[in-house]
Amino acid sequence: MIQAANGNFYGTSQGGGATQSGSVFELTPKGKLTTLYSFCSPAGCTDGATPTVGLVLGSDKNFYGTTQAGGANGQGGTIFEITPAGALTTLYSFCAEVKDNLCIDGSRPAGLRPGAHGVFYGATSAGGRFNKDGSTILGDGTVFSIQVAE
Repeated sequence: MIQAANGNFYGTSQGGGATQSGSVFELTPKGKLTTLYSFCSPAGCTDGATPTVGLVLGSDKNFYGTTQAGGANGQGGTIFEITPAGALTTLYSFCAEVKDNLCIDGSRPAGLRPGAHGVFYGATSAGGRFNKDGSTILGDGTVFSIQVAE
């Protein structure tokens, strides 16, 4: 979990939420739990599903995270932004670039790390161009960056 300036803690759950596909929650220091967002709300889970890594706080005071599944392109996962009030925006859906049945841009993102000037960095555990042995079944993953705020 990550603590915001308001003193509350924010985090993700891999399961649970309204559709059992994960959630973003807020927890006060006194123990009051509020579900801010339940994933897999739109048909086809275009908002993502199964967030497995915690949130990072942007310079704009919003939170950023990834999901391992769902997204506009199937099951590649997403990068999302969520406000402390629970308004979620999907910033990127992985598996947008497909060649030979591979998600060239990656799939299954494993979290974000903040950089300078509103840039976040991350890696995916699948997708990319080739496995180590040269096959093109799942790929070994990718490294990516995304500009989210200034």
